[in-house]
Amino acid sequence: MEQSQKTLLYSDYIIGFFQFLTYIFFAYPIRFFYRAETTVSQNINKLKKGSLLVANHQSFLDPFIVLAYIPFLTFIKILPIRFPVCDKFMANPFLSWLLKLLGCFNIGANSKKKMLALLYTRGLLQQGKTVFLFPEGTVIKKETIDEFRQGIQFFINECQNAVFVRMKGFNKINLRSLIRSDRKLTFSEVKNFNGEDIKTDDLKMILEQL
Repeated sequence: MEQSQKTLLYSDYIIGFFQFLTYIFFAYPIRFFYRAETTVSQNINKLKKGSLLVANHQSFLDPFIVLAYIPFLTFIKILPIRFPVCDKFMANPFLSWLLKLLGCFNIGANSKKKMLALLYTRGLLQQGKTVFLFPEGTVIKKETIDEFRQGIQFFINECQNAVFVRMKGFNKINLRSLIRSDRKLTFSEVKNFNGEDIKTDDLKMILEQL
């Protein structure tokens, strides 16, 4: 799995370059149109290559929104960022090449491939690659946090450190929502979980308490 995924992905330099351009051209427009009351932890600059970013999932724009609110110098430090993406998007020929340029990889369509994708994701973290996860596994059009998919607990001790991001009010992206002022984006403290006995429910609770 690890080798097959690598052959399908662009190099770290290409992915990092396109993610850099995406930030330069889209971060400020995103902050303007999807402005939110933002709480960023004082130690956000501790993020580095090999960090794990974890957020709840309210819209398909969530990766761009979260990353747009990360300070520029910190964003540069964690590039390139890898994103596990469901098979239905990666199977689309047009979307696939664009998503790969942005650092996405396929989690597979069946149990075997999904298990291999878990191992691949863990391998990325072990190699010092930054990974961004939405552990609910799909867009949730409500404010409560849905159950986490199994697997995130295997990553938390492999990463350099982790930050959790709670999104509120981003579940309705339309023209009317552009003038909303009740959105909230909260970043947890950056923390190293190495050696801790962490379960999936513990990680879900961290996000719920933000």
